[in-house]
Amino acid sequence: MPEAQTSGCPTEDAIAAFVGDELSEAERDELERHMDACSACQAVVSEMIRVFAGSRIPTVSPDTSITPEAETTGDPERLPTGASIGRYRVLEVVGIGGMGIVYAAEDPELERRVAVKVLRTRADGDAKAHSQRLLREARAMAKLSHPNVIPVHDVGTWNDRVFVAMELVDGWTLKQWLTEHPRSWDSVWPVLHAAGRGLAAAHEAGFVHRDLKPDNVLVGRRGRVFVTDFGLAR
Repeated sequence: MPEAQTSGCPTEDAIAAFVGDELSEAERDELERHMDACSACQAVVSEMIRVFAGSRIPTVSPDTSITPEAETTGDPERLPTGASIGRYRVLEVVGIGGMGIVYAAEDPELERRVAVKVLRTRADGDAKAHSQRLLREARAMAKLSHPNVIPVHDVGTWNDRVFVAMELVDGWTLKQWLTEHPRSWDSVWPVLHAAGRGLAAAHEAGFVHRDLKPDNVLVGRRGRVFVTDFGLAR
């Protein structure tokens, strides 16, 4: 079993280029020799390949309709428009998952809109562990400063629940973006390459994303790509 190492690891550009088959033969051989002895790099590259291979270009028509998770109704923990989470005022739900609910919210102090993720309450005695998991996610993301990693603005507790305030991206998840319209490989590859750069930057900072999937990559309307949800980073 190769040992994990982080010193001397390839740069984010090199890892993304490796996955994209953009390296020369000599460069590729050198990187492969490094990965033979670095399980951390192996994990990063494996995750990138798994996600990229799973993000196949769908053969759907332009008229295909998408029902976002945010339209799910009947969730007992879903907050109404106008509710407060600390200083943030809820505008609408933008994402619902097993771990938490993400709201578009207004920050009146800084006069801007943000995305606020609130951890779900737990009734099985694991509330503290799940709170620590979300705090770990926030801390991991807050330490990363990269154009392709979602910025964290704030973290705190509200009604004994942890929340994280992040940049609000006007756009789609990668899954939604791929299925909204037919996409050529020429348009898909730059998005995947940008996500790979964000993932590689996280690796350089000492974090391995353990839940990378198309739902955890955001594509802005202006084309900027963000990796998010580092709740399984370590």
